[in-house]
Amino acid sequence: MKYRLPGLAAVCAICLAAPILASNVGFMKDAPYAAYFTDEDRRIFHSVLNKALDEAKESETRSWTNPDTGAQGEITALARLAPPDENCRRANVTNRARGRTGKGEHVFCRTSDGNWLLAPGKGESQAGKAKAR
Repeated sequence: MKYRLPGLAAVCAICLAAPILASNVGFMKDAPYAAYFTDEDRRIFHSVLNKALDEAKESETRSWTNPDTGAQGEITALARLAPPDENCRRANVTNRARGRTGKGEHVFCRTSDGNWLLAPGKGESQAGKAKAR
């Protein structure tokens, strides 16, 4: 009997944690990029994102718009991360589409083909290093 209690507690903890873990990504379901961008919106956004992260000075903002859909946004390039993540850069991103606005500070890393991709998990641990450079 005394060995069953910890096992039961572990099962209960897992069952209770599942809805909490699912809610961690629930905020993205109505984000403009995920829910409302067309393929053309995404193409324009990524083109401006790549140029901004390649060329823009720190705190410089680049805007984009798709006149066909009304989708638009701004990308503000921030600091590059310190080694070993020097191929990564922080950016403030704001996107708007169909009456929805999504914004946040994200970390993007350059891939071997020269494009920049979102790098989840890099931001929090590298925040202090990015500001120091």
